[in-house]
Amino acid sequence: HREKAALTPVQTQPADFLPTDTPVPVLGHVAVQSLPVPSVRNDHHGNTRSGNHQVQRKRLLSKVSATGAFNNPDGVTVSEQGEIFVADSGNKRIQVFNLQGTFLCQFPTVTSSQWNKDWRMTPSDVSIDRHGNLWVVGVMGQADLAVQYNKQGRMMRDFELQRADCLRGVAVDTWTNHILITQVAGDRGNLHGEVQVFRPDGKFLGTVGRQHRMKSPEYITVGREGNILVSDWRNHCVYVYNGDG
Repeated sequence: HREKAALTPVQTQPADFLPTDTPVPVLGHVAVQSLPVPSVRNDHHGNTRSGNHQVQRKRLLSKVSATGAFNNPDGVTVSEQGEIFVADSGNKRIQVFNLQGTFLCQFPTVTSSQWNKDWRMTPSDVSIDRHGNLWVVGVMGQADLAVQYNKQGRMMRDFELQRADCLRGVAVDTWTNHILITQVAGDRGNLHGEVQVFRPDGKFLGTVGRQHRMKSPEYITVGREGNILVSDWRNHCVYVYNGDG
């Protein structure tokens, strides 16, 4: 693999993507069934009639937690073999499908015993490294974590992240095997975001994008040429950086 120098600050200009009418080829579809939300009715005293509502709610929860169903899916990544990995945050698991939408397998987002072996992390994003392993970021209690799994769901390692005020994304630079994770800090009137870069062992290497006044970077990916693309939903744009930041 090509070796790259350590990240150094460079003066670059972010590129903004604007909407386009250019058609995008469709490779396949994954169908997600919409589930009805039970209505809540009040009696003439203003109290909720809970009997039937509670039964419907339990049925609804059992449906969204069923195999192949989602409860607040967030991040997604696709392997070179055509496997779609989805961070099913509400169910605290990763689900796997093929490009035709057929369910393949799933595994819970467990972490190491140092956090609490009986807890599962709520995942917000997932990415694949150059060895075919998965990196998942999320929250468990008061801890923000990055966790590495193999494709069968066995946890390989994890490390703690700085607390963030928003959902975070993760990507892997397959040239260097560096882990890139979005980070947001500050209060609502003074949010500032960046991309933090780590080695797989959790060693912090540096940041990308701090000088460009990101507010809420969330999803992130690394292109084939090593360019880093970051979506900032508060600034309504996508930032693009070269591999050196």
